[in-house]
Amino acid sequence: MNNHIIKAATGFAFICGLIGTITPSAYADYASGMRLFENGQYASAVYDWDASAEKGDPDSQDALGQAFEAGKGVRKNLVQALKWYTLAANSGQEDAQIHLAQLYLRNEVPNGHPSDAIQWLSQAANQGNGQAAYQLGMFYISGKIVSQDYHQAFQWMSKAAQSGNVAAQNNLGILYENGMGVSQDYKQALNWYLQSAKAGNGNAQDNLGNLYLQGHGVPQSYIWSSFWFAMAQNQGIQQAATQIQASLKHLPTLTITSTTANIRAGAGTQYNRVISSKKDTTFPVLGTMNGWAQIYIPSGTPQHLGWIDTRLTSLKK
Repeated sequence: MNNHIIKAATGFAFICGLIGTITPSAYADYASGMRLFENGQYASAVYDWDASAEKGDPDSQDALGQAFEAGKGVRKNLVQALKWYTLAANSGQEDAQIHLAQLYLRNEVPNGHPSDAIQWLSQAANQGNGQAAYQLGMFYISGKIVSQDYHQAFQWMSKAAQSGNVAAQNNLGILYENGMGVSQDYKQALNWYLQSAKAGNGNAQDNLGNLYLQGHGVPQSYIWSSFWFAMAQNQGIQQAATQIQASLKHLPTLTITSTTANIRAGAGTQYNRVISSKKDTTFPVLGTMNGWAQIYIPSGTPQHLGWIDTRLTSLKK
């Protein structure tokens, strides 16, 4: 299996700021605390959050937990962070459930175990949190924290992908392509790779290139495989530079006939110059449009696709 699975992220942004349904006075304290925190007045923010947290506001409880965890406006105290996260999480506060899970995953809960994070990630994921669903999917794929279970991985990765998580969309494509936890379905793999690739995920672009190269779920196309491998190269996926060679040998080539020629980012002189090349330089051609040819640039620039005026070249079929 030659697919890329993105490693799960283990950290979440400090102060997510999800505002739930709270009383007006508690909301005022929470909102005031957020403004103070954003202005660097951490101790004052903690004072406001403490007032509303004691009234039972889960958003303030979560914010207070984060302050104790980071030592912002108050002395760092993981016991207090755990207390406030737990109160908020038990009220259904999604961010607190995630923050609490991270404490368990880092073994920062006395008498706790990383596997205890699963219940909190599950609760957040079932509320629609794509990052929590993605992390659960990764645990079931890798067999870390929980027993490896591709069926469970598929269920959670599907939730994450449907929420718009780009890495999950790539990983869901991998599960479909390889029949892991679901019946093998190249068309579904193509669909999810394409969504992720269009969002700029280099691993999905590389996986998509392989589908076109092999003709799985789509008619075999050396042009499209070259395109997606080149896009993956642009994202720094090193193995794409090797994989693309199997496609390039099937493409026509052009040779520069002028002394020099500018290769541009688009089909026209209004686009930025990517690189200049000298006479007799040869490039594989992916296609032509309005007197311009899209070519593959093997080296000399991190941008591996460019356009050249065909009047400056000779094309060899």
